[in-house]
Formats: sequence, structure tokens, C-alpha cells
Amino acid sequence: MGAVALVEPDAGGVRPEVRRGVQERRLRGLVGRLLGAGGVQGERLRDVGVGGVGDVSLEELWRLPFVTKQDLWDHYPEGLRTGEPIVCIHGSSGTGGRPTLVAVYGA
Repeated sequence: MGAVALVEPDAGGVRPEVRRGVQERRLRGLVGRLLGAGGVQGERLRDVGVGGVGDVSLEELWRLPFVTKQDLWDHYPEGLRTGEPIVCIHGSSGTGGRPTLVAVYGA
């Protein structure tokens, strides 16, 4: 069965097992990029026992580390790189105090 792009208009009608397969591949791809980049998130993944893409699944999302606003402030942008080039930067207005910048990576 070929890959199904979940951005298609009829993606909501994709069979659950197909959608799950796409989500699992994307999760493992992200984890592989984070581990390969060696930044903050790669270290955190290793700290929770993720040494490779086979060590993660959708059932175990609960144990994976998340990025906090403090992380964005402390490690922007280099510490959060995935090895891909920055294609744009989003920024908050800082209405709660300090503006937050988020780099978007892509090929």
C-alpha cells in the first residue's frame, strides 16, 4: 500500500490503520532527525531511553519530552535544530512579556 498524504481533502476518510501507519512513519522520521541533530531534544530523547527510531511508537507518546516556552527562549534557534535549513521564523508579539521566536525547518 502506498503512502497517503494526510493533507488531501478526503484525508478524514482514510482508514484508521492507514492513518496510523502514516503517523508512525512521521513520528519515527522526526525522532530520527532529532537524534541525528544532537541538540537539546536529541539529548532528552536519549535520557528517556530513545536511542533510535525503533524505540518509539504512538502508544508511547506520553514518555517523549516536549518543548516548553522556556526551551524556545533558552535554546533558540541552534539548540532546537533538526538538521534541516530554517525556512521561516514565527514570532509572538510578547503580549505576556517576552516575545517568543520559533524557527520553522524544511527542505
